[in-house]
Parts: sequence; structure tokens; C-alpha cells
Amino acid sequence: MKRTFRYPAVAFCLSVLLLPALPAALSQPAQLSGGVFIRDRMLPEMLTYTMGGWRLRVEMGFARPDGSDLPHGAVIRFFVRNTSTQPLEVTGVWLEGVDLAKQIMPKHKEHGGTPSAGYLLNSEGDTSPDVRARLDSLGRPVWYQVRPDPVPPGAVAEVNIRLQAQPQQNRLRVRLSGEGWTTGELTVRTADDAVLRLAGVNFSPDIRRLYLYLRRMDGQEFRVRQVRLDGRTLTLPASVPGSSKGFLPLMLDLPAPLEFGSFHFFEVTDSKGQTTRNVVRARDNYFALGMWGYRNYGNTVAERARDTCRAFRDHLFNTHMLMAGEQSGYLVGSDEGFALLQEMGLRVMSRDPTKQDIRSPWTYARFVMDEPDAHDYYASDLQPADMRLGSMGQGVVERQRSWTLRDPRSLCLLNIDNTYVPFNYLTYGSIPDILALDPYYIENLRGVYEKNPERISQFFTPMYVMGTAEYARLAAEPRPTHVILNSTSYRFPDQEPFRFPTPEEKRVEFYMALGTGTKGISYWWFTPIGECYGCGSREPEAQALMRELARLNAEARTLLPELGVACAAAQPGSLRDPFASMRPFWVIARTLFAGPDTAIVTLFNRNHSSDRHGTIFQPVEKATLTFTPPSWLNVKSAFRVDGGKLTRLDIKREGDSLTLELGRLDLGDMVVLTSDPSLHGKARERWAVLEPVLKSVLAEQQ
Repeated sequence: MKRTFRYPAVAFCLSVLLLPALPAALSQPAQLSGGVFIRDRMLPEMLTYTMGGWRLRVEMGFARPDGSDLPHGAVIRFFVRNTSTQPLEVTGVWLEGVDLAKQIMPKHKEHGGTPSAGYLLNSEGDTSPDVRARLDSLGRPVWYQVRPDPVPPGAVAEVNIRLQAQPQQNRLRVRLSGEGWTTGELTVRTADDAVLRLAGVNFSPDIRRLYLYLRRMDGQEFRVRQVRLDGRTLTLPASVPGSSKGFLPLMLDLPAPLEFGSFHFFEVTDSKGQTTRNVVRARDNYFALGMWGYRNYGNTVAERARDTCRAFRDHLFNTHMLMAGEQSGYLVGSDEGFALLQEMGLRVMSRDPTKQDIRSPWTYARFVMDEPDAHDYYASDLQPADMRLGSMGQGVVERQRSWTLRDPRSLCLLNIDNTYVPFNYLTYGSIPDILALDPYYIENLRGVYEKNPERISQFFTPMYVMGTAEYARLAAEPRPTHVILNSTSYRFPDQEPFRFPTPEEKRVEFYMALGTGTKGISYWWFTPIGECYGCGSREPEAQALMRELARLNAEARTLLPELGVACAAAQPGSLRDPFASMRPFWVIARTLFAGPDTAIVTLFNRNHSSDRHGTIFQPVEKATLTFTPPSWLNVKSAFRVDGGKLTRLDIKREGDSLTLELGRLDLGDMVVLTSDPSLHGKARERWAVLEPVLKSVLAEQQ
């Protein structure tokens, strides 16, 4: 009888004791999970080509680092789930008891309406010496971001905190707060690097099919055990292959199409128990081929805009990147101008939402800011100058958040300059939906002749484009990148004009960029005025350049649907591709997988050199591609995209490898290996539409 009464009595006493705690536990509307410390990785094979941006430190008297002594920052990443029935706005982001929202306030020097921020810029009234010393020891946080914010009911948001240095402790406590609520603390260990990563998340045109690409950063092989989307387990194929060289593509059909621009929480777990998590915005498989700028041929703004858009269309661009003077307001701020873009088949990059472009499928992206890293340098009198990097970050975060709230459909693009390379990409890469970069090779080449002739060997070839694009890929994954190439002649007062880029340079740069898995390539710029004299000029050099850009656009558009869902297989920063190699060895091969059934191998010949007079190159007369197909790709046909030829290739099987004799290779093109025998016919059909337009442009400019 004693036992009969003892246990109910104990239970009753415990329930009374716990009653005060129950309301707090039940009222907590958000839960944290998935903390990971993503340490910056240096890319040794790319440092030779990217350290040019470090010249600011060199010019200020600092020794040029060799790569081994470069400072390493990190991103603290974790996730918050809204467990309430109301949207939650996050107003406090706490790191080791310090509310970053009260220390990193966008209220300092502005550029284009975006203020700089940072506790190092604050007065002692905003940030006391003790708090400053505390934040210094925690790795110098420069910005934080919650996406989406507010967090919808039941949804998961990704939280990133950017550190510019390594913290002095190996465990970091984080939490979030809002009006009337706070989360519990989550501990993130600095040793917990993300080994398994989402290398890419792409979608079909109707956003009903998902292309997931997974990579283990240590190169170990793995199998996928589970894929979850917004908490729901997705059905995997009946037979899921294992990875190859630490890389794996998955193609999954979704139960229902996703809404363009909507946020989604991905969780993928491998057979070794490693889980990777990301919040990604849904989009279609659009691959941007864009041009910036304008020209003023015509009597009215409408006539001038039509001439510019027609030139873009005829040269097979599909995107107007704007920066078009008075034409910009006409194109995105009037019904007539916006209809002109649609008539010409051009998506447009806009800025502030307008009545015409808000929620429109013709809006490619919103341009959050141009070159925040360059403006960091002028943000304050902080010394040394590298302490300024990231000071524009919180302002960029706030502008992107504002635009996303006003237009939930449109993606946001942020362009990073060449200041503080390569740390500028690592600092800003986690912020935007699309990370753009502008590695202007011809500007660097001119700079060598003007100021730094001792560095000319670094810029004989445009490898700077590949090096910076690889750093951007590393920083942005799994979000897409966009590479902006230079198409201008530099003409400064009292100086001899520096030439336009050569067609040969652009071909090499194009295929370098394509090989990094970028989802957009554009050119700055078209406008033939001023110090940066654009390729819209009628000068012979400019016309030759435009003809080559049309050819490159035509070649890309034969495979644009596949390129739009593809992902680079090589580890970021590696010159060695895990699946493809070339003879001779100075031809670089880079494999992109477009799902598990197609590989696109981009090729560029490094046997070329540029100087102030032009470009010379030596073609390869007998190029040979060796491809080692992974288990998931049963190659049934192969063809080469070489201009308009789309030549079928014979496949010779030698053990586990395939050998394809390509014959002559000038500078750059693509080879497609696929299990889909119909893909060659589809590519030819696309080319049949493009060819008459291309021929007309080429004939008109001869």
C-alpha cells in the first residue's frame, strides 16, 4: 500500500515544482540547431593568380604574404526554426553574450544610400573598450544575417555571422531574440568544420525537379542516406549510387513545384552520419548571358533604348544588366520600356522595385550594391587598411532584406571588386542570392604596364579570372555565382589609349569562367564614352570583340538548359579535374555535371600570351580527352561544341576510361558526354535557331 501512494505523491510534488518552468518552455517560439564553424580555406593553386588584390597592403608598407601566413576568418552558421503560429522578426543576434545588433549598426559613412557599420567604427558611447576587446577576441565579427527574416511560421531560417579572424576560444555560444522572446543558447565548436557540403542546388525551368550536388571537402567517398526539404523526406531514386572522387549529383522530382524566390531548408545526411544544411531560394534554370551599359543612337530615349536592346538581342545576349543612364529609368520604370525588354527577349537586372518589375519573371535580379569591398577601403581612417574589409556588409544585408520583403520573388545580386583579393570573396560570399565578381583582366594588364612592370609575368594569361572565380565559388556555394568580364578600352587623359580586349582573350576567359560552374557571364560595358570606352563603339577592334561575344553566346546557348543546372565537380581551387584530363597537359579540362546523366567538359588552351599589343597563341593540332566516367554515368554518346559544328565524337574505351580524339583545338570549347542519345539532336535544333542570327551579325560587321 505504501508504493500505491508513494509514486503518485512524488509525481504530484514534481508537477508542482515544475509548473513555473512550463510556461517559459511552452512560450519559446524558436529553436536553434545545426551549428557549424566554416573556416576560411586558402586555395594554394590559385594564390599565384589572386594575390594581386593584396597590393593595398603592399603599397602601405606591409610585407607581401606568401599564402601560409594569411589571416583566416570564418562563418558561424546555424539555423532557427519558428515553432509558433506567427512570423518572427529577429532583432537580436547574440555571440557570447554580446548582442551584435547593438554593435554592428549601419549608421556610418554611406555609399549610394548604403551605410557602413562595425563596432570598430563606433564611438565609446556605442561600444565600450571592454566590449571592443571582447569582440576582438571573438574573431572581429563584421556582419550577421538571418534569411528569411521575419521567419514564417513553421519555417527554418539560416543565420550567418562573419568573423574576420579566428576566435581565441574553441566554443562559441549563440542565441537569437526578438520582441518578447528569446531562444536557448547553442554552442558551436570551432573544430566542427563542415565536411559534407552542398556544392550546388539547381532547379528545372518549372521548379519541379531538383538538382542536388554534394561534395566532401576531405575527398572521401560517401553514400546519401536521406534528403529532407523543409522537414519532409524526399523520395530517393530506387538505386542511389555512391559518390566518386568525393562528389555526387542527385536528380529528384518534387511533390509539387516550388514558388520562384521562396526560401527552403535543405538537410542531407550521408551514410557516415555527416549532415549538411542550407537555406536556398528557389529559382529556374536561367543562365544569364548579359551586357552592361548602353549607347545613344537615336533622337529620343525610347529610340536609344530600342537600339541598345536590339544590339544585345542580335548578339545573342539574353540579359540587360542595366547601368544604362537615362535608359535605365525608361526600361524598368515605364510600361513601354519594360515591354521593350520582353519584346527583345531580355531579362533585366534592376535595383529598387518598380511597379513594372516587381514580382516579374523578366527581372533577372536586383543589384544590391556594386563593389562594397572597394568602398570598404574608403569607409574610415581605420589602420591598417585591411581592418576596414567588411564594413559595408551589414548595410548590404539590410538593403537585401528590405528589397526581399518588398519583392519576395526577385533574387538579389551583389558584385565584389578586386580589393583585398581573395578575402573580399570570403567576407561577402555568404550574403547574396547571387555572388558576382568582376575580375577585369585587361585592367590588370594595363596596370602592369602603367605601375607594376615587375608583375607582368603574372598577367601574360587571364588566369586571374579563373583564380578569383574559384574563390567566389568556394565562398558562395551552394548559391550561384556570376562572372563579369571586361570589354572596354581604357582611355585616360594624357595617356596613350590601351587596347580593347582581344577576341582570343575573351574566349579563354569565357571558358575559364564557365568551367567554374558559374550561372551567369556578362560584360562591362557597352557604352563607347569616357575613360572606360565600351565595346558598343564602331571601331574595328570593338566590332571584332562583339563578333566573338556573339559566337560565345551562340555556343553557350546550344547547351544553356544543361549549363543552367550544372555544377563543377572539382574541389574549389584545384587545377586538376577528378574526371577529365587532356593531352597535351597545357590544355585545362573542367567537368560540369548536369545531373547524373550528362557531363560537360570545358576546355581551354593555356599556350597563349597577351601583352599591350595583342594576343598570340599556338593551337593544339592533336588534342586528346581522357574521361573516367563515374558509376552514375553510362556514356552512350559524345559530341563537341566547336563553333557551329556540334561534331559527334568516337569513343574509345580503355579499361575504366574513355578516350576521345578531338583533333585541332585553338583556344576553348566544350565536349559533352551523355547517357541521353537525344541530347545531340536537341543541341542541333537549338543551333539551327541561333545560326541565322549569328550569321547575320557576322556578315553585317565584316
